[in-house]
Amino acid sequence: MPNSIAIINYKQCHPEQCPDGICVAVLACPLKILVQEDPYDIPFANPSPCKGCSRCANACPLKAITLSS
Repeated sequence: MPNSIAIINYKQCHPEQCPDGICVAVLACPLKILVQEDPYDIPFANPSPCKGCSRCANACPLKAITLSS
């Protein structure tokens, strides 16, 4: 069974709504799969497989992140 990957819905993602423009989902990821280069930038997912803990998806206040199965 393949590992999950974090999928960001870029239409729903608005980092300006996170404190100081720093994505709370990026901060929540223990494996640092999500990357945000600068505050207010939209994060992107590293191609590294995640463990599917869903911390990033649960942390996102806009529900802009899902996990593939």
